Amino acid sequence: MKFSTYAVPMIIGEIRRFLRDDHPVKVPRSYKELVYKVNRSRDELSASLGREATIGEIATSIGVDRDEIVAALEAVQSPTSIYDTLYQDDSDPIYVLDQLSEEKEIDPRWFENLALKEVLDKLPEREKRVLLMRFFEDKTQSQIASQLHLSQVQISRIERAALNRIRKLSQVNDRSNLDLAHSD
Repeated sequence: MKFSTYAVPMIIGEIRRFLRDDHPVKVPRSYKELVYKVNRSRDELSASLGREATIGEIATSIGVDRDEIVAALEAVQSPTSIYDTLYQDDSDPIYVLDQLSEEKEIDPRWFENLALKEVLDKLPEREKRVLLMRFFEDKTQSQIASQLHLSQVQISRIERAALNRIRKLSQVNDRSNLDLAHSD
């Protein structure tokens, strides 16, 4: 008897068992336990209330934050393939892929906003906060100073340092992109 005759069915069986018993996407045990509690609480509350329980009622019942419940419920959902059939009658089936919209008009600033967020995330918290208040909340240096209990001069220095840091970071990124372009 060849080894492959034995090994192939065993391997296929183990893969199927893994996918059936252990979720295809690794979900923390704490989420699985929380979902069990949520389902049990939902059933109990629905029976006592005579209607479907809300997430807020379930959260109160088991003493867990609503956001944690939502995160756990989303985590245990089985992944959906874009090729799954949504609807089929006598004609061609409609797949999930068919329902995904293609944005015809993507905001050209999207990439710039993404790059700006990436650079801002590299700043120290204080500099980031000052720049956000100054340029995204349209506050004056004096307003920021009073809110942060600093002087206007200190805010000016923090702002200048942050802008210099952004300039340096963007120059490094530009050089990296040029290096990548020349290495192709």
